[in-house]
Amino acid sequence: MLGGFMHLLVMGALVVMMIMVAMLVLKVLVGAAIAILFALAPFVLAYWLLTRFVPALRQPSGWGAPSRAGRFSWPFSRPAGEPENAGAWVREAREAAADIRRLVRRGDRAGRAALAGVPASAARLADRVRELAHLYRSLGENLRDADPAELSRRAAAMKVRAESAADPIIRDQYRAAAQSFSEQVGMALELRATRDRLHAEISRILAALTNMRSRIIAARSGAAAPGISDIDHAAEELAGLQTQVDTFQESVRQVLRSSHLAR
Repeated sequence: MLGGFMHLLVMGALVVMMIMVAMLVLKVLVGAAIAILFALAPFVLAYWLLTRFVPALRQPSGWGAPSRAGRFSWPFSRPAGEPENAGAWVREAREAAADIRRLVRRGDRAGRAALAGVPASAARLADRVRELAHLYRSLGENLRDADPAELSRRAAAMKVRAESAADPIIRDQYRAAAQSFSEQVGMALELRATRDRLHAEISRILAALTNMRSRIIAARSGAAAPGISDIDHAAEELAGLQTQVDTFQESVRQVLRSSHLAR
């Protein structure tokens, strides 16, 4: 009986020791995790602050636009199917327009007189970028379920069924379905081409705003740089670009309206 009691006592002691060892290991692991978090926290905070307040250090998009503002984003965190960041285009245009307005305001009297209309033109172009970016997103939503290859496959399948149908009514129905899918293919291709043109147009506006900002900075530096007359010519081009963008924007809206009517 004494031996059985000693056996139970030893087993109980072993269980207690195992529990203590497990708690010690868990405590060490938790402490290590907390230490790692505290060690990485300053670097994570510094990264977020730099990408938030230093535009040059923001993660670029596919063609050079910065990453999303006000949102912590690792280099590999962009969702699939979103190669371009429309929000970044809007932010870049606004920043360029704000820089142009500030540079013109801080210039001398002759510079302010020569560039009097530039800040307003830049602001209007920044607004156009915002509107074009919205159209770009709308086109993306229209293209989400409109794959030209899949629509072509469906059109071909309907044609095959129409040819093999013995009933004239069923044959006509399949032919109508094939015609509908073929029209959707054409619309999807037009939407895709329009979206590409939108991307190119936004790129052109951003390049024009960046070029104007660089010209003003170069003129103020006094180095080998364009003179006021050259900048004035660039300002006229900037104002003319706005008219071209308005025409292009209306054509895109017509394409969007046509795509909705075709559905």
